[in-house]
Amino acid sequence: MINSYLTTTTTAIIAILLLLPTFNNSIGIKDDSIAFNVFTDPSVVYVGDTFIIGMVVSNRSDSAIQFNGLCYSPLNVIIENTNIVKEAYLPKCLAFETKILEPNATAIVYSDPGIRYIAVNPGYTKLSITFEYSPSCAEECKNYKHIEYTVNVLPTNKGSIRAKLNIGDTLMLDDTTLKVIDIEDSRCALDVVCIWEGRAVARLSLNDSSEYELSINDSIIFKDYHVRLLSIEPYPIVGEGKKGKQALLEVSNATYSLKTNAKIVGDKLVMLVYNNLNKDINSMDLMIVGKSIKDIKAKGGSYTKHGTLHFSDPIRPNHTIAITIYTEGEVFSMQGRDHCCIYNEPISIILKAKADTGIDVGRGLATPVSYSILSK
Repeated sequence: MINSYLTTTTTAIIAILLLLPTFNNSIGIKDDSIAFNVFTDPSVVYVGDTFIIGMVVSNRSDSAIQFNGLCYSPLNVIIENTNIVKEAYLPKCLAFETKILEPNATAIVYSDPGIRYIAVNPGYTKLSITFEYSPSCAEECKNYKHIEYTVNVLPTNKGSIRAKLNIGDTLMLDDTTLKVIDIEDSRCALDVVCIWEGRAVARLSLNDSSEYELSINDSIIFKDYHVRLLSIEPYPIVGEGKKGKQALLEVSNATYSLKTNAKIVGDKLVMLVYNNLNKDINSMDLMIVGKSIKDIKAKGGSYTKHGTLHFSDPIRPNHTIAITIYTEGEVFSMQGRDHCCIYNEPISIILKAKADTGIDVGRGLATPVSYSILSK
């Protein structure tokens, strides 16, 4: 009886230990006084994304510590492999604040608000992060903690689009309406300790009829579309009242689709479209998910300002055309010069090819494969 009780108790303890949270894309480094937990926002980074670095700081000492706040970050970040991740400098603000962290308290600090990190190629790169702080005393008693953190940049699916939808948002795909009905996020927050890792799910409807519940990395197939839930953002942080409220979805389509490839170059989105259909293309309807189009240019094409590009000569089967789309992004600086543009949301293109009769002959989905930081 006693042996049975001990076995049951041991099993329960092991089960609890196994349920301790394993933070996605984060690490913790501790010493006797301060504990750190590093993360990226968004928590999952794909080629073409921009992101920031965050750190949960827990003061386990007996006295308060202080560090910079507002426009000045206490984090200094050095990138090991700039072929994977690059820095881009945004307009700088100058407001300053000293933040005090009391004993047994936790705070969230972020990388310099004047810097965005751009994922340009898939792969891993190490970040060397230094946190600068001091006890509540004079300037000369500064302390530094050095941390190494690895960012995994995931490749994009070229023949797909990515869309970040809030609860109630919809995405139109021809005659299919994809809507986020609800999001449940009970994941263990970055700034608390849990014995259960929780879960994050999104409830979707298609054409306001069929409903599906997806966990992260789950997918469904509906008509010609394959829909996958990539992530739910932001990752929960109790101290900032953050909880997952946006579903990042990837939609791909393999049925009579055009072959496309897209890249961001400065403030231009350059897309190659290959007519792999057996019919001529006389016009195209184009839409960028979540963005407005300023202008579209293509050889032999005229843009009607309503998202439609007409061609004076049709695009024959097995021929390729280059299309340049101008949209809006945030200006940044590099080596003393202004550049354009940074996009804080996924850039994805939906295009529909039409024959001279106006009948749809094919469609294509495209997500840029990389960013360029060339000037305008």
